[in-house]
Amino acid sequence: MVGAWAPNLGISGDSLRDVSRRGSHAVGDNFDVGTDWGITEVGPALTLSGDGNEGMLTDVGIDDLIGSGSPQAYVSMAAWVKVNSSHQGMIIAGSNGGAAARFYIETFATGNVFHWGLSTSQNSATSNAVYTIGKWHHYVVTRDVATVRSYLDGVLVDTDTGITGTYTTNPISIGYYDTGTLGFDGDIGLCQIWNRPLRADEVAELAADPMGMFRQRRSIPFGVTEAAAAANYPLWNMELGRFGINSGRIGVRES
Repeated sequence: MVGAWAPNLGISGDSLRDVSRRGSHAVGDNFDVGTDWGITEVGPALTLSGDGNEGMLTDVGIDDLIGSGSPQAYVSMAAWVKVNSSHQGMIIAGSNGGAAARFYIETFATGNVFHWGLSTSQNSATSNAVYTIGKWHHYVVTRDVATVRSYLDGVLVDTDTGITGTYTTNPISIGYYDTGTLGFDGDIGLCQIWNRPLRADEVAELAADPMGMFRQRRSIPFGVTEAAAAANYPLWNMELGRFGINSGRIGVRES
């Protein structure tokens, strides 16, 4: 995992923490801390109204996270979102919208589906992932060289082949294009990027437990109890709750 922006760590100010250890934190752009954060039915999230000029902007491009050239043939993007209206709006974008350098996942108004763009203009597609307005969904796109797969709520719904090319160097943005267009209307929870294609079983696991990769227990320092480790070593116990299709909240999981 090379990027994980998690509003469920708490809402504070106009920044969104990257918990992937890369430290690529995002900062609000035209962000109203009074209205663009919200406590939703599943916990804290970005609550955006579709204004094209508001969202979160990082200081890294996708090439900074996964490399340039051939490594860009291996990538995954995932996001928890609730769409409030039928519209075209960016969820994660690393592009300025130019036809030659696309990297994004978005909502599409026609058919109320999710849409992805990877590399050149011919390498984008409307998936069979139909969203329900007012419902939380987990959407994942993976690229394995020339094959792109789309998953909705843990289930494979679309496979596209013949994908070529590389990506833009524009900063990664959440909730809009960094040019101030295509704002997302709805709620955005956890967003993640990997420098490899996730397997189908991993996607299904993330749909039920999106912070699962953080649940790989680290060794407790000698002489430290588990309770003390959980309290004082937060990355050791990054148990951020059941933000999944079978859950109803975000929070520190009780064990």
